[in-house]
Amino acid sequence: MTKVLPNDMVNILYIIATFAFILNLSCPSELTNTNAIVLILEYLGVLFVSNYIIRKNLKAGKKSKERYLAFFLIGLTVSLLFLHFVWTPNLPENSKDWGFDPQRYYYYSSMFVKGTPMFDGLNYFGIVFFYIGLFYVFGINPLVPLFINSLFVLYSVVIISNHFFAIGGKAKYFALLLLIPEVVYFNCIPSREIICLTMATIAIVKSYEAIELGNKKSYISVFLSILLMIIIRPPMGGGVIIAISLFIALRGHFKMKYLLIIAVLAIIVVQGLSVSSSLDTHQTDTGSSLTEAVSDRISGDNEEDATASYSSNSLARLLMPHNPVEFIVFGIIRSFAYVIIPPGLLLNPVEYLNFSKPGTEGFASVTVILMMIYLPAVYRNIRRKIKGDNSFKIIALALITLFFLVGVFNTNIIHQRYRVVYDLFYFSIVACHLSISKKT
Repeated sequence: MTKVLPNDMVNILYIIATFAFILNLSCPSELTNTNAIVLILEYLGVLFVSNYIIRKNLKAGKKSKERYLAFFLIGLTVSLLFLHFVWTPNLPENSKDWGFDPQRYYYYSSMFVKGTPMFDGLNYFGIVFFYIGLFYVFGINPLVPLFINSLFVLYSVVIISNHFFAIGGKAKYFALLLLIPEVVYFNCIPSREIICLTMATIAIVKSYEAIELGNKKSYISVFLSILLMIIIRPPMGGGVIIAISLFIALRGHFKMKYLLIIAVLAIIVVQGLSVSSSLDTHQTDTGSSLTEAVSDRISGDNEEDATASYSSNSLARLLMPHNPVEFIVFGIIRSFAYVIIPPGLLLNPVEYLNFSKPGTEGFASVTVILMMIYLPAVYRNIRRKIKGDNSFKIIALALITLFFLVGVFNTNIIHQRYRVVYDLFYFSIVACHLSISKKT
């Protein structure tokens, strides 16, 4: 039997990915205004840019770069197939499974570009205006969010891989970050999750380069990425700022210039919230602001969550806070619930491992299984190394901060997508663990 060489395998994956792309050239007319030729050029652009990101930015050998490119193409193919068979058919407003926030983001963004702004029932508009910008530049089509998200994730994986290579990380494990199931899923859709994941990764890795390695240019990437996070999902941007501040406080050798950095980050928060508020034209009966909403969460006044439909023995219902103490205690419990296999997955695996619906169930279920398997390893590595190397410390602090922020401020636990923001931090620690424990 003829042995398939790495280059041959990559070429085969290019062909498979291209067939999956061709399937998506057929799209309902109400979902697109983009010519097929333009989409083909954009697809070729994605292939060129992905190759460039890996060849020019990944600090690894040729064989490892081939591995990253192969895994990127595998993930891209899965995303394209899911887009064609599941996501696009459920994008029209009259589909039976319509109503998921990312479906709304696509609808509102495309309607705005077509000249008919429609924002009823949506609270945060930063993400909508983000995709409005993309649709103006690249055209309206379900492929556009997939192209952008896939490149965002690839760049994020490359820079966090480089970060860990310096302390013994092995490319063969870090390349697997490109195949995190729920990340591959969210690559398909217009959502805040991939943007927050990317911006959080850039902010944390580049802040380490700026603070620890003295790379002053990295400050620009830090500030811009946090600003975009604040505009799109304010709590996550705040969590990244807390992580960076903790790193500055715990690394030792404190200098006055770091006070200036923290002050600039505070200014970014204020300006980001201002932009976010100006974009948010949604008017509620109470006219509550973001600050009031946060205050209501902490005090236990969660009217919107209280209206959610829960069964009498639902864990989400039992963990709904009614006062500030429960807000903290239940929040910590919810944080761990995100990385523990839900009982429903064990009782009804067919439903939870369903990949035929536009929701997150199937991909999220596989991801949480992997998270639970490696939870002890993640805990041990953080416990042993957080006081040591600063390059590991900053990733651990980012994971810890976002881990608890997601659980505390999401007062119901029906949205697995909120944890996506820390997926790369979580699984990069897993990859670091495998690199060290399996020296080959």
